[in-house]
Amino acid sequence: MKNLSDLTQPGRRAPVCVPALVVLTAFAVAAPFTRAVGQVAPSLGSAQYYAVLGGSTVTSTGPTTVSGNLGVSPGTSITGFPSGIVTRGMIEDGNAKAAKAETDAATAYTALGTQACTTSYGVPTDLGGMTLTPGVYCFASSAALTGTLTLDAGGNPNAVWVFQIGSTLTTASASSVQLANSAQFANVYWAVGSSATLGTGSAFDGNILAVASITLNTSATLSGRALAQNGAVTLDSNMVSLCACVGPYAAVTSTVVKTIPVPGKGGPSTVFGATLSPDGQNVWVAGSNGNSSAGFVSLIGVQSLQVGNSAAVGKGPSDISFSFSGGRAFVTNYQGSSLSVLSVKGLTTQQTIDLSQIPLSNPFGMVQAGGQLFVTTQGTSNQGSNNEVGTLAIATPLSIGTAVPFPGQSGRPAFIPAAAASNPGSILIPVFVTGTGPGNGHPTLVVVNPKQNTVSAQISLSSSIGTPEAVVVSPDGLYAYVTLFSPGGGTGGVWVVSLKGHLATKTVIRTCDPENFGEALSKDGKYLLVAGFSQEQVALIDTATDTVDALINVGNNPNAIALASGDSEAFVTNQKDGTVTVVSFAPSL
Repeated sequence: MKNLSDLTQPGRRAPVCVPALVVLTAFAVAAPFTRAVGQVAPSLGSAQYYAVLGGSTVTSTGPTTVSGNLGVSPGTSITGFPSGIVTRGMIEDGNAKAAKAETDAATAYTALGTQACTTSYGVPTDLGGMTLTPGVYCFASSAALTGTLTLDAGGNPNAVWVFQIGSTLTTASASSVQLANSAQFANVYWAVGSSATLGTGSAFDGNILAVASITLNTSATLSGRALAQNGAVTLDSNMVSLCACVGPYAAVTSTVVKTIPVPGKGGPSTVFGATLSPDGQNVWVAGSNGNSSAGFVSLIGVQSLQVGNSAAVGKGPSDISFSFSGGRAFVTNYQGSSLSVLSVKGLTTQQTIDLSQIPLSNPFGMVQAGGQLFVTTQGTSNQGSNNEVGTLAIATPLSIGTAVPFPGQSGRPAFIPAAAASNPGSILIPVFVTGTGPGNGHPTLVVVNPKQNTVSAQISLSSSIGTPEAVVVSPDGLYAYVTLFSPGGGTGGVWVVSLKGHLATKTVIRTCDPENFGEALSKDGKYLLVAGFSQEQVALIDTATDTVDALINVGNNPNAIALASGDSEAFVTNQKDGTVTVVSFAPSL
């Protein structure tokens, strides 16, 4: 989970696969050979934001569309834009940002070259007609593609392919790469020792990292990245997108109405949680004052779009929830390891509960069920190595109950409707299950029975990438949507989990941002909003098709989302710049 105190999370990293050591006997190389090894997606660093990156020049002829950043370095020549266009990105022409991206791309190329081969080809090889499972495929000289290459992930959306090509990569006209069984183009890497050329009308998937040049002939398309270290990137009426998640049309249009500063005492604030009040008149926002961790909640009028009353709470507040009666507000204080209880009517503090008594540190999210308030944590238990989820009896005043042992840090939870077919009245908690070493682990979705305070079911969401931040449940209780935060250029997204019967992953929605944080679901369950922390955008997802209909630019490091005005407006907290962006939808979600 994202650390709320300094925007980084020390001590956590994505687990890696370690290649097995094998001994090989020399034999003829005309046929491929295979050995056991694990392949790893490298960090692209700042190059992850570039769809096209040239070393000397970038040139385009005709109506090329580039989705993502376009840059060149150390060269300074970019021609053909316009008539080519760049969407959802910037043009970086020979500046420091492009230079840093080139350095990071070169580092990624080197990392790809260090991975041991699972399959090797000693002669020029045509990949047409092949179906390849995840692995590291090595070509001593050149590789070609005539026809169709199929990459089959076997149902694992984190499956990785690495192609190490000694000299050139060339595709024939109308050739294609097909992704099957949850394969993702973001996890396909082509490390090309000299130059890559995509034939006329070809449809190619993956990240091309070439030492020399990259050429896309007329009408070729690339879902991925074209990153050339030393040479030119040459385009001709192409479509290049590092973000193939946006659908061909948007059924809902969005407009940024206003960006509202939320002032703190003693300087600009940092804002986190956002929740609509029970009467629908205000959005409550949790934040910290200036450079300190002293916390507050401020009320923003849904109609006035102005900051109104505010009240002091504990250190580093993270989330806000309301009692079922609507008379009390609960605020988790992440840095203070406490819970503030406020009167909604008078905005006065009724109670401050020391959660370290549970013991519970770094409280994060909340959900109510079975007469209890369940509080999740990003911290570590003071007793033993397990984390815990704390419970408090919802009475006046609140009283500390028991703790539910958990195998890792937990995010923002959700309640399964009482009318659901499976696990009715239970709660869902996203958990980063601790692995064998500090920071190692994997994301998991856990079902807790609130009557017994026990874990009744769980499902692993990924074997390697992403930490779960939040979960919401569809109104019919059939599906859960879990946001994954995957820093360092990983492939975060939204895991869609079927809750009917046994828990099962339905699909993974890529949001064009590896760092997905807060989310909000419309009342009818038709639309899901997801905050993209690093790309400073909100993804609008159509849950009927599990596709992104639109990307909405907001402020710096969006965190939480609250829907208001009959789901016609979204209030998005921008963590780093202390503001709230208000987005209007037509028609209402």
